[in-house]
Amino acid sequence: MKLYKTDSVDYYVSDDVVSTSFEKQDLEEEIARIIRLYSGRVGDFFELYSKKFELPRSIILHAHGKAINNEWYFGNEEYPVGDTDKPRPVQDWINENDGLYAVMFILCCNPENLEIYSEKSVIIHPNRIVNEKNIIQKYPLKIFVPSHGYIGPRSNAFKELHEFLKD
Repeated sequence: MKLYKTDSVDYYVSDDVVSTSFEKQDLEEEIARIIRLYSGRVGDFFELYSKKFELPRSIILHAHGKAINNEWYFGNEEYPVGDTDKPRPVQDWINENDGLYAVMFILCCNPENLEIYSEKSVIIHPNRIVNEKNIIQKYPLKIFVPSHGYIGPRSNAFKELHEFLKD
């Protein structure tokens, strides 16, 4: 796994997903593209959340995902014994980063639609096998908001929370 940083976003990516190092401009373009794909249906919600709770940064986790014993894992799809990219629980990664970021964008397959939680950071993640085509075609992404749980972008709860964040 590699960690790339920009002014406002950290990008944590598996070596087998992105096999080359990014130049600064390419990195910023890739991050902007991912955030557009994931946040297109919620407008300025993430920015408002970031300001309201004074969490200025976001993070993207981009890796292969799978379910093992009813738990969601990320890491290299195929890894040699002893590799540092062996699968890790997504929830453990969330716990390590919760409260350090306003939003966690998880770009990992979630084939069994497993759920996660956080105490301070908003999390947006897929509920199935994910690829850009699925996201562009508006396949469901799930939004977890601390103290509210999962909410849909068209729900009354989302609209009320959006209004609260504007104040």
